[in-house]
Amino acid sequence: MAVRYTSLTVLADAELVVQGPCTLVVGTLALQAGAEMTFDTTDGDVTLYVENAIDLAPGSQVSTPALRPEDVSIQVGEIAAAPGVVPVNLEATSDFHGTIYSPDTAVQVGSEFEVYGSMVAKSLELAPGVRLHFDNAGFDGSPLPRLLSWRIVEIPAIAQDRRDPFTALGVAPEDLEVLAEAHDLAGVYLAISYLDHDGTVRSFSGLEEDFDWLDVAQVLVANSPLSPDNLALVDAASAGELSSADRDAVLAAQ
Repeated sequence: MAVRYTSLTVLADAELVVQGPCTLVVGTLALQAGAEMTFDTTDGDVTLYVENAIDLAPGSQVSTPALRPEDVSIQVGEIAAAPGVVPVNLEATSDFHGTIYSPDTAVQVGSEFEVYGSMVAKSLELAPGVRLHFDNAGFDGSPLPRLLSWRIVEIPAIAQDRRDPFTALGVAPEDLEVLAEAHDLAGVYLAISYLDHDGTVRSFSGLEEDFDWLDVAQVLVANSPLSPDNLALVDAASAGELSSADRDAVLAAQ
């Protein structure tokens, strides 16, 4: 059985029981202090996929009664987060028997969250007193990646070409523009949402030549440059001859 929730929050004094066999997909999972979550694998395995964030608050509880690491898996996709923010926060009280697979996202583990099984993380922040126990028993059925086969392949001819790339392309390095000057900003309209270096979400819409890219720590959403046919419409908008709604419609079409 597969179930999906955009957001799932377990309130204080409430209990969530996930009965296997089950694949549970959540955008955001949160356990408040006093909440409890149980992985019941009596009849089958449970796999939890997290897309945006997981926050198991201090004082919450997570239990895996079967005590079999191969029965429970928490898998986390790549999550974009502001600097200093850890999207996977495991501070519940738990003797967690299972696998936690988060190769592209940072994980924070509290001192009361004890793991029996395995954990993969982009980066790992451990509170004082944390205990992690690796258990490889029964992992043949684990959802973790396994090596099935391998073979030797020929290196492509292009990779064997050791010539200087400028010589191969017939380009003189001194004839190239400096990188900072190679991007022509004239007449390019930009609409962008981004994180600045303080982690604040900001937005800008206007000519790119008026935008300072040094303020950007991470791009969240950005449009493609406008086509020449639509640049005239943007100029009309700048002159007050085109409504902002029409301008936004032009941007949305890019």
